[in-house]
Parts: sequence; C-alpha cells; structure tokens
Amino acid sequence: MGHLYYDNKNFAGGAFEKKIIKSVYFGAELLWPHLPPVLTVDPLTIKFEGLGSSFNVNVTIANKPDALYSIITPSWLSVTNKTQTGFTLTAGENLTGALLDGEVIVSLDDFPNQTQTIEVQQAIEPLIIIYYDASISSTAIINLSNDVDWQSTRIDWGDGTIVDAIQYQNVHTYTDTSKVYKCTIRNLLNVPANLTYVGTDSNKNIVEVQLMGGLTSIGLRAFWWAVNLKKINISNTLVETIGDSAFGDCHKLSGLIKLENVTYVSPSAFIGVGVDYKDPNSPSGDDLLPGSPMLDVDLTGSPMDTFMGFSYVSNLRSMKISEKTPNITNNALTGCFSLTDLLVPYQGITIGSQAFSGCRRLTGTIKINAVSIGTGAMGDTGNKNNPSGLIWDLSDSTITEVNMFGSSGANQIILPPTITQVSDWSLSYTSQIQILKFNSTTPPITTGNPGLYPAPAGFIILVPINSVAAYKQATYWTQFQNNIQGF
Repeated sequence: MGHLYYDNKNFAGGAFEKKIIKSVYFGAELLWPHLPPVLTVDPLTIKFEGLGSSFNVNVTIANKPDALYSIITPSWLSVTNKTQTGFTLTAGENLTGALLDGEVIVSLDDFPNQTQTIEVQQAIEPLIIIYYDASISSTAIINLSNDVDWQSTRIDWGDGTIVDAIQYQNVHTYTDTSKVYKCTIRNLLNVPANLTYVGTDSNKNIVEVQLMGGLTSIGLRAFWWAVNLKKINISNTLVETIGDSAFGDCHKLSGLIKLENVTYVSPSAFIGVGVDYKDPNSPSGDDLLPGSPMLDVDLTGSPMDTFMGFSYVSNLRSMKISEKTPNITNNALTGCFSLTDLLVPYQGITIGSQAFSGCRRLTGTIKINAVSIGTGAMGDTGNKNNPSGLIWDLSDSTITEVNMFGSSGANQIILPPTITQVSDWSLSYTSQIQILKFNSTTPPITTGNPGLYPAPAGFIILVPINSVAAYKQATYWTQFQNNIQGF
C-alpha cells in the first residue's frame, strides 16, 4: 500500500500544505498475484510547481520510470505540454488567475485499472488590499523603493483607476471624500518596507488592511503610523516574517490577529498599538477608556522558534503562544497592562527576564513548564485584580531558583520540587498572595532578603508534610512558623 501526495511547498501562488489525498495500492500481489514481489510498483507522486493559474505537474512512479499515464481533467482546466514525466495544467481564462476546487484524474496506462485522483485546491493570488477613508484624507500613497519589482506591479485604486506602478511614490487623489475606497495591489510577493509610510500623516486614512495568498513577508514600517487602522487580516497568507514597526503605532488596531505560518515577528512589529484607547485621566496610566475595543493574538499555528513579543500593546487582551515555540525573550510582553489571558504550552520552555512584567490584569491559572526563567519575568503581574485570581503554577518546571515574582499580585504561586534557592527581593510586594507552595523537600536557601515579610493576612506556606519541621527551623523561613502547613 502506498500514498498519493501533492506536494507544493515551493508553490508561490497559494497557501497549500502537503497532505495525503488517497491511499492507493500498487503491490504486485494486487496486480498480478503470480509475479514475484520485486516487480511491485511504488506510489505515484504528483508535485505541483508554478505560479498563478498554471501548474507544472511532475509525475514520478518509483521503480517504474518508463510507466505511461493518461489524464482526465475538469472542464475548467486544460492539459498542455504532456511528456513522459509530466504535464502542465492551465486554468480557464474566466478564472482570473485563481484555481477553483476540483479534481484531476491520472490513469496509469500500463495498469488501466489503477486510476488516481489528484485534488486541486484554490490558489489565491498574492494581493495587498488597503482600504482608504477619503473623509480623513483624499490622498493615497503607495511607496515602492528600488528593491521592489515595481515594474510588474499594478495598482487598482478602487475608484475605476487602474495603473502600472512607478518607482517610489505612487500618489492618487480621490474626488469623492465621502467614501471608503478599496485599493488592490497586484504582482508583489512580499509587502515592501515603507509601503504606506513616507512621513507623518502619510497613511492616516488607512482603516483596514487585508493580505492574501502567496505573500511571504511584511517589511519594516510597512504600515507604521497608520493611526486610524482598525483591522488587519493576515491569516490567509504564507507570511513568515513581520519586520520592525510593520504595524507600529497603529493606535486603533483591534480584533483578532491569527498568524499561522509566521516564524519571526520583530519585537517592535506592533509596539504602540492601542494607545488611543488609554484613559488620559487614569492615575496610574494603565487603564483603558470604558468599552475600548480589544486585541487578541493567536499564534498557536505558528512554528516560530522564539517569541520576541508584542510589548507595550495597550489593548492586548489575550495571547496564545504556539506549542512549537521553545523560547520567550526578555520583555516579550512587557507593558501589556490589559492582558488577561496567556497561554504558554511548550514543555521545557526558556523565558527571559521581565517577559511578562507589567501584565497587571493577568488572571486565571497559568501553567508553565520551564527550564529557565529570567529575573522579574512574572513581576508586576495581576496586581490590578482585586481580589486577584492569578495563579502561577510552575510545578512541572525544572528551574532551581526563584527570582521572578517581585511585585506580583498573584493569589497563588506553586513552585517545582527542583527549587533550591530564593533570591533577594524575588517575592517582595506580593501583597495579594494567599498560598506559596513549595514542592521541595529541603527548604531552599535564601540570598539576601526575599522580601516576603510582613506576610499578608491569612497567608499560607504549603510544604511537603514530612518537611514541615525543617522549614520551620530553616533560616529566613523560621519567621513564618505560624504560616507553614503540610500537604
């Protein structure tokens, strides 16, 4: 038994993935039971390569290089350039560059009873779609620098004007200032750097951005200072990298951002988002105006090695990090004071210093399996919730030092059995803590003053039942004899 595949990871025209279409039999025992096993024919492999509406299809039949085949296609596909090893599929003209769902049937002429079906999915043309609100400004600018293939780029300004792009600034003026116009940019495989930003207020009339198809990257400052940009959709693309300040200072951005193929997001890619929703009368400067729209980020489908963060995003409400991400850098979510929900699923993750510092509205149980956690990583978290509902559960981690909870408003902190040391001021100003749980059978040593004293009312230190006496006699912990209980 073998498998029939289509494999187009090199295909730039659509967001496909390699998958098994159909299991097929080419075994000698099926075709000719009386023949020896050495004549077994391995699976037929189909590989799509191409761009736009045309596919080059390479056909390989392992151990049978001279095998022939015939092709039956849907009415909207034509077959050209057939050779011994492959052929070209071309979509009908009425499809305007996109392949619709359908099937291509390849029959092995040598074995006429063996017919295989190849699934052809929709190939979405790479498109950059920008919505301009002419009531904010009637001028739209698309900037294409000399490192961009501007000579093949076309711009549909959305008001009936379609032009071939020129190098550098493409400027268009809308006559009806009461409308929002849909501008479509074609024939760019990447979103270029500084695509819309050429200076202060140059892109203030952008209100929505949609990126589609085979786009693979978003350049630095592509939409920087698009201060009225409220919505972006990147999910239906092959985008893998998002550059510095790509959406930086997009003060009104909200909604869901779902990134499924991204391997790298610059630490500053979204910095300054949500600033317009901050309450100017907030004494602490970390409150939003009532009813402010929130931003949610889902990276669960992104295979990024290192999460570098969405720091200082004022209206970030939830962050889901991929289970494929083993590293979180320093300051990754620093200053995201509206963040309430955090998912960190990787088993054995490394977390940098101050990674979640300033996430003052975190709540719920956050379970982390870490091999390393930097200084202050969980500091200044959850302390805007009163009473606090935040539980830091590190029971499955393998860290040896507590150095990360200063000024945390957590209600509970659960530590792993590998803890041997509690560092200076690592538990200072944990004013809402009710339970500090040690799974270490030996009381950890302290360096300097962990800062836990005086303990909050009703505060409990849970330790293994057979270690209660040792904790009550241990240096530093002896002052909490009345708070220590066994489990």
